[in-house]
Amino acid sequence: MKLFFATFLFLVILTSLSPLVCMASILYESYNTGDNKSELLFEDYWYGQTFTTEETHKISSIKIKAYKDVIPTPNDLIVRIKATQNGLPIGPVLTSGQIDANSFSNTPTWYEIPLTEYTLNADTQYAILLGCPEGGVGSWVYLRGKTSSDYLGGTEIFSDNGGNNWEIFSTRDLMFEVRAKASESGSVGCTVKLSICGNGEKETGEDCDNNDLSGQTCQSRGFSSGALKCDIDCTFDTSQCSSGGGGGMSGGQLNLPAKISPLIPEAQIMDVNKDSKIDILDFNVLMINWGASGTNVADFNGDSIVDIFDFNSLMIYWTI
Repeated sequence: MKLFFATFLFLVILTSLSPLVCMASILYESYNTGDNKSELLFEDYWYGQTFTTEETHKISSIKIKAYKDVIPTPNDLIVRIKATQNGLPIGPVLTSGQIDANSFSNTPTWYEIPLTEYTLNADTQYAILLGCPEGGVGSWVYLRGKTSSDYLGGTEIFSDNGGNNWEIFSTRDLMFEVRAKASESGSVGCTVKLSICGNGEKETGEDCDNNDLSGQTCQSRGFSSGALKCDIDCTFDTSQCSSGGGGGMSGGQLNLPAKISPLIPEAQIMDVNKDSKIDILDFNVLMINWGASGTNVADFNGDSIVDIFDFNSLMIYWTI
Protein backbone atom coordinates (compact mmCIF):
# COMPACT_ATOMS: atom_id res chain seq x y z
CA MET A 1 0.00 0.00 0.00
CA LYS A 2 2.85 2.37 0.87
CA LEU A 3 4.48 1.71 -2.50
CA PHE A 4 1.21 2.48 -4.30
CA PHE A 5 0.76 5.69 -2.31
CA ALA A 6 4.33 6.75 -3.00
CA THR A 7 3.96 6.17 -6.72
CA PHE A 8 0.74 8.19 -6.75
CA LEU A 9 2.39 11.01 -4.80
CA PHE A 10 5.30 10.97 -7.25
CA LEU A 11 2.90 11.69 -10.10
CA VAL A 12 1.25 14.49 -8.14
CA ILE A 13 4.60 16.08 -7.31
CA LEU A 14 5.89 15.70 -10.86
CA THR A 15 2.93 17.50 -12.37
CA SER A 16 3.03 20.30 -9.81
CA LEU A 17 6.72 21.18 -10.03
CA SER A 18 6.27 23.55 -12.96
CA PRO A 19 3.83 24.29 -15.78
CA LEU A 20 2.30 21.29 -17.52
CA VAL A 21 2.27 21.93 -21.26
CA CYS A 22 -0.30 19.86 -23.12
CA MET A 23 -0.81 19.70 -26.84
CA ALA A 24 -4.60 19.58 -27.21
CA SER A 25 -4.60 19.29 -31.01
CA ILE A 26 -2.30 18.46 -33.93
CA LEU A 27 -1.96 20.70 -36.96
CA TYR A 28 -2.47 19.01 -40.32
CA GLU A 29 -3.36 21.22 -43.31
CA SER A 30 -2.91 24.98 -43.05
CA TYR A 31 -2.35 28.33 -44.70
CA ASN A 32 -1.62 30.66 -41.82
CA THR A 33 0.90 33.40 -42.65
CA GLY A 34 1.07 36.53 -44.77
CA ASP A 35 -2.58 37.71 -44.49
CA ASN A 36 -3.14 41.07 -46.19
CA LYS A 37 -6.90 41.33 -46.76
CA SER A 38 -10.30 40.81 -45.13
CA GLU A 39 -13.60 39.33 -46.31
CA LEU A 40 -16.99 40.18 -44.76
CA LEU A 41 -19.35 37.49 -43.45
CA PHE A 42 -23.01 38.42 -42.89
CA GLU A 43 -26.50 37.18 -43.79
CA ASP A 44 -26.29 35.24 -47.09
CA TYR A 45 -22.67 36.18 -47.79
CA TRP A 46 -20.64 33.04 -47.05
CA TYR A 47 -16.96 32.41 -47.70
CA GLY A 48 -14.97 29.20 -47.79
CA GLN A 49 -11.58 27.67 -48.40
CA THR A 50 -10.80 24.39 -50.09
CA PHE A 51 -7.85 22.32 -48.90
CA THR A 52 -6.22 18.99 -49.76
CA THR A 53 -5.24 16.36 -47.21
CA GLU A 54 -1.81 14.73 -47.27
CA GLU A 55 -2.78 11.74 -45.15
CA THR A 56 -5.84 10.10 -43.65
CA HIS A 57 -6.71 11.67 -40.32
CA LYS A 58 -9.61 12.77 -38.18
CA ILE A 59 -10.63 16.40 -38.12
CA SER A 60 -11.74 17.71 -34.72
CA SER A 61 -11.47 21.49 -35.16
CA ILE A 62 -10.46 24.27 -37.49
CA LYS A 63 -8.83 27.58 -36.72
CA ILE A 64 -9.55 30.81 -38.55
CA LYS A 65 -8.10 34.30 -38.24
CA ALA A 66 -10.96 36.75 -37.75
CA TYR A 67 -12.26 39.83 -35.95
CA LYS A 68 -15.33 42.05 -35.68
CA ASP A 69 -16.11 45.73 -35.21
CA VAL A 70 -16.29 47.04 -31.65
CA ILE A 71 -20.09 47.37 -31.29
CA PRO A 72 -21.79 44.93 -33.72
CA THR A 73 -23.15 41.55 -32.59
CA PRO A 74 -22.83 39.06 -35.44
CA ASN A 75 -23.90 36.14 -33.16
CA ASP A 76 -22.87 32.61 -34.15
CA LEU A 77 -20.28 31.92 -36.83
CA ILE A 78 -21.10 28.56 -38.43
CA VAL A 79 -18.49 26.17 -39.83
CA ARG A 80 -19.25 23.29 -42.19
CA ILE A 81 -17.02 20.76 -43.92
CA LYS A 82 -18.04 19.30 -47.27
CA ALA A 83 -16.52 17.22 -50.03
CA THR A 84 -15.66 18.96 -53.30
CA GLN A 85 -15.94 18.38 -57.01
CA ASN A 86 -14.03 20.51 -59.48
CA GLY A 87 -13.04 22.82 -56.63
CA LEU A 88 -16.58 23.49 -55.40
CA PRO A 89 -18.45 22.01 -52.39
CA ILE A 90 -20.92 19.20 -53.04
CA GLY A 91 -23.06 16.74 -51.11
CA PRO A 92 -24.08 16.65 -47.47
CA VAL A 93 -22.34 18.37 -44.58
CA LEU A 94 -19.68 15.96 -43.27
CA THR A 95 -19.15 17.70 -39.95
CA SER A 96 -19.91 21.09 -38.47
CA GLY A 97 -19.48 23.40 -35.50
CA GLN A 98 -20.00 26.97 -34.39
CA ILE A 99 -18.55 29.71 -32.21
CA ASP A 100 -20.02 32.81 -30.60
CA ALA A 101 -18.62 35.61 -32.76
CA ASN A 102 -19.90 38.24 -30.35
CA SER A 103 -16.85 37.46 -28.21
CA PHE A 104 -14.41 38.15 -31.06
CA SER A 105 -11.75 40.82 -30.67
CA ASN A 106 -11.71 43.91 -32.88
CA THR A 107 -8.18 43.01 -33.99
CA PRO A 108 -7.29 39.93 -36.09
CA THR A 109 -7.06 36.91 -33.78
CA TRP A 110 -6.89 33.14 -34.24
CA TYR A 111 -10.01 31.26 -33.07
CA GLU A 112 -10.42 27.50 -32.81
CA ILE A 113 -13.86 26.08 -33.59
CA PRO A 114 -14.53 22.51 -32.40
CA LEU A 115 -16.17 20.11 -34.83
CA THR A 116 -17.74 16.70 -34.49
CA GLU A 117 -14.89 14.30 -35.27
CA TYR A 118 -14.82 13.04 -38.83
CA THR A 119 -12.24 11.02 -40.78
CA LEU A 120 -10.77 12.76 -43.82
CA ASN A 121 -9.24 10.60 -46.55
CA ALA A 122 -5.71 11.11 -47.82
CA ASP A 123 -5.07 13.09 -51.03
CA THR A 124 -8.64 14.38 -51.09
CA GLN A 125 -9.92 17.94 -51.41
CA TYR A 126 -12.48 19.24 -48.92
CA ALA A 127 -14.09 22.63 -48.34
CA ILE A 128 -14.35 24.73 -45.17
CA LEU A 129 -17.55 26.80 -45.35
CA LEU A 130 -18.07 29.82 -43.10
CA GLY A 131 -21.16 31.92 -42.49
CA CYS A 132 -22.82 34.36 -40.05
CA PRO A 133 -26.49 34.16 -41.13
CA GLU A 134 -27.71 36.16 -38.10
CA GLY A 135 -25.32 39.05 -38.67
CA GLY A 136 -27.01 41.89 -40.48
CA VAL A 137 -25.44 44.75 -42.42
CA GLY A 138 -22.88 46.34 -40.12
CA SER A 139 -22.79 43.32 -37.79
CA TRP A 140 -20.33 41.33 -39.78
CA VAL A 141 -17.26 39.22 -39.13
CA TYR A 142 -14.03 39.91 -40.99
CA LEU A 143 -12.09 36.86 -42.19
CA ARG A 144 -8.40 37.36 -42.82
CA GLY A 145 -6.87 36.08 -46.03
CA LYS A 146 -4.27 36.74 -48.66
CA THR A 147 -4.38 37.92 -52.24
CA SER A 148 -2.20 35.18 -53.59
CA SER A 149 -2.33 31.86 -55.36
CA ASP A 150 0.61 30.21 -53.57
CA TYR A 151 -1.49 27.72 -51.58
CA LEU A 152 -1.56 24.75 -53.95
CA GLY A 153 -4.08 22.62 -52.07
CA GLY A 154 -7.12 24.79 -52.73
CA THR A 155 -8.49 28.30 -53.03
CA GLU A 156 -10.99 30.75 -51.59
CA ILE A 157 -14.65 30.33 -52.58
CA PHE A 158 -17.67 32.62 -52.21
CA SER A 159 -21.47 32.37 -52.05
CA ASP A 160 -24.00 35.22 -52.01
CA ASN A 161 -27.05 32.99 -51.42
CA GLY A 162 -26.35 31.27 -48.12
CA GLY A 163 -24.07 28.57 -49.49
CA ASN A 164 -26.38 27.19 -52.16
CA ASN A 165 -24.13 28.18 -55.04
CA TRP A 166 -20.42 28.90 -55.01
CA GLU A 167 -17.78 30.53 -57.18
CA ILE A 168 -14.01 30.18 -57.08
CA PHE A 169 -11.65 33.08 -56.32
CA SER A 170 -8.52 31.58 -57.82
CA THR A 171 -6.13 34.32 -56.66
CA ARG A 172 -7.27 34.46 -53.03
CA ASP A 173 -6.97 32.26 -49.96
CA LEU A 174 -8.29 32.45 -46.41
CA MET A 175 -6.14 31.89 -43.36
CA PHE A 176 -6.99 28.46 -41.87
CA GLU A 177 -5.71 25.50 -39.91
CA VAL A 178 -7.16 21.98 -39.93
CA ARG A 179 -6.59 20.19 -36.63
CA ALA A 180 -7.13 16.80 -35.01
CA LYS A 181 -6.98 15.65 -31.41
CA ALA A 182 -3.45 15.10 -30.15
CA SER A 183 -4.02 11.34 -30.01
CA GLU A 184 -6.76 9.35 -31.66
CA SER A 185 -6.54 6.96 -28.72
CA GLY A 186 -7.96 9.75 -26.58
CA SER A 187 -4.80 10.70 -24.71
CA VAL A 188 -3.25 14.14 -24.77
CA GLY A 189 0.45 14.67 -25.37
CA CYS A 190 2.00 16.56 -22.44
CA THR A 191 5.44 17.56 -21.31
CA VAL A 192 6.48 18.69 -17.85
CA LYS A 193 9.11 21.40 -17.78
CA LEU A 194 11.23 20.80 -14.65
CA SER A 195 13.81 22.96 -12.95
CA ILE A 196 16.18 20.19 -11.88
CA CYS A 197 18.91 20.92 -9.37
CA GLY A 198 22.12 19.20 -10.41
CA ASN A 199 21.87 19.37 -14.20
CA GLY A 200 24.55 22.06 -14.45
CA GLU A 201 22.21 24.80 -15.63
CA LYS A 202 20.82 27.51 -13.34
CA GLU A 203 17.05 27.55 -13.69
CA THR A 204 14.08 29.24 -12.07
CA GLY A 205 14.13 28.89 -8.29
CA GLU A 206 17.89 28.18 -8.09
CA ASP A 207 20.78 30.44 -7.02
CA CYS A 208 23.22 28.34 -9.02
CA ASP A 209 23.77 24.83 -10.38
CA ASN A 210 27.15 23.06 -10.15
CA ASN A 211 29.58 25.40 -11.98
CA ASP A 212 26.86 27.71 -13.27
CA LEU A 213 27.05 30.57 -10.75
CA SER A 214 25.09 32.96 -12.96
CA GLY A 215 28.04 35.38 -12.98
CA GLN A 216 28.10 35.69 -9.19
CA THR A 217 31.34 35.83 -7.13
CA CYS A 218 32.27 36.17 -3.48
CA GLN A 219 32.73 39.89 -4.12
CA SER A 220 29.27 40.28 -5.65
CA ARG A 221 27.87 38.54 -2.56
CA GLY A 222 29.45 41.12 -0.24
CA PHE A 223 32.79 39.46 0.57
CA SER A 224 36.26 40.77 -0.20
CA SER A 225 37.76 37.58 -1.65
CA GLY A 226 37.49 33.83 -1.95
CA ALA A 227 35.90 31.23 -4.18
CA LEU A 228 32.12 31.13 -4.39
CA LYS A 229 30.72 27.62 -4.79
CA CYS A 230 27.36 26.02 -5.40
CA ASP A 231 25.91 23.70 -2.78
CA ILE A 232 24.17 20.44 -3.60
CA ASP A 233 20.79 22.10 -3.10
CA CYS A 234 21.62 24.74 -5.74
CA THR A 235 22.09 27.55 -3.24
CA PHE A 236 25.28 29.59 -2.94
CA ASP A 237 28.01 28.15 -0.71
CA THR A 238 29.96 31.11 0.73
CA SER A 239 32.01 29.07 3.19
CA GLN A 240 35.18 29.76 1.19
CA CYS A 241 34.46 33.47 0.88
CA SER A 242 36.24 35.83 3.27
CA SER A 243 36.19 39.46 4.27
CA GLY A 244 38.27 41.78 6.44
CA GLY A 245 37.63 39.87 9.66
CA GLY A 246 35.49 40.37 12.74
CA GLY A 247 31.76 39.95 13.06
CA GLY A 248 31.63 36.19 13.59
CA MET A 249 34.68 35.33 11.46
CA SER A 250 38.01 33.84 12.45
CA GLY A 251 41.01 34.99 10.40
CA GLY A 252 38.65 36.32 7.76
CA GLN A 253 36.95 32.93 7.37
CA LEU A 254 33.27 32.40 8.08
CA ASN A 255 32.60 30.16 11.10
CA LEU A 256 29.38 28.30 10.41
CA PRO A 257 27.90 26.28 13.26
CA ALA A 258 27.16 22.65 12.50
CA LYS A 259 23.51 21.96 11.88
CA ILE A 260 21.65 19.63 14.22
CA SER A 261 19.07 17.70 12.26
CA PRO A 262 15.60 17.32 13.80
CA LEU A 263 14.98 14.30 11.58
CA ILE A 264 14.90 10.82 12.99
CA PRO A 265 18.02 8.74 12.12
CA GLU A 266 16.16 6.65 9.52
CA ALA A 267 15.21 9.82 7.62
CA GLN A 268 18.54 11.60 7.73
CA ILE A 269 20.01 9.49 4.90
CA MET A 270 17.31 10.92 2.60
CA ASP A 271 18.23 14.49 3.56
CA VAL A 272 20.87 14.69 0.83
CA ASN A 273 21.46 18.44 1.09
CA LYS A 274 21.38 18.38 4.92
CA ASP A 275 18.77 21.13 5.28
CA SER A 276 16.83 19.10 7.86
CA LYS A 277 13.96 18.55 5.45
CA ILE A 278 13.00 15.79 3.06
CA ASP A 279 11.72 17.90 0.20
CA ILE A 280 11.85 18.72 -3.50
CA LEU A 281 15.60 19.32 -3.46
CA ASP A 282 16.23 15.76 -2.27
CA PHE A 283 13.69 14.55 -4.83
CA ASN A 284 15.69 16.34 -7.58
CA VAL A 285 18.83 14.45 -6.53
CA LEU A 286 16.89 11.18 -6.70
CA MET A 287 15.65 11.96 -10.22
CA ILE A 288 19.10 12.97 -11.48
CA ASN A 289 20.56 9.66 -10.25
CA TRP A 290 17.58 7.47 -11.24
CA GLY A 291 18.71 4.05 -12.48
CA ALA A 292 22.30 4.46 -11.27
CA SER A 293 23.94 1.37 -9.82
CA GLY A 294 26.66 0.87 -7.23
CA THR A 295 27.42 3.30 -4.41
CA ASN A 296 25.25 6.39 -4.88
CA VAL A 297 24.05 9.24 -2.69
CA ALA A 298 20.46 8.52 -3.77
CA ASP A 299 20.59 4.78 -2.97
CA PHE A 300 18.68 5.29 0.26
CA ASN A 301 17.96 1.62 0.97
CA GLY A 302 21.48 0.40 0.18
CA ASP A 303 20.60 -2.15 -2.52
CA SER A 304 23.12 -0.66 -5.02
CA ILE A 305 20.50 0.71 -7.43
CA VAL A 306 18.50 3.94 -7.43
CA ASP A 307 14.94 2.89 -8.14
CA ILE A 308 11.30 2.97 -7.03
CA PHE A 309 12.16 1.57 -3.59
CA ASP A 310 14.39 4.57 -2.89
CA PHE A 311 11.61 6.82 -4.10
CA ASN A 312 9.22 5.01 -1.76
CA SER A 313 11.56 5.67 1.16
CA LEU A 314 11.77 9.34 0.25
CA MET A 315 8.00 9.65 0.18
CA ILE A 316 7.53 7.95 3.55
CA TYR A 317 9.67 10.60 5.25
CA TRP A 318 8.55 13.55 3.12
CA THR A 319 8.36 16.66 5.32
CA ILE A 320 7.16 19.38 2.92
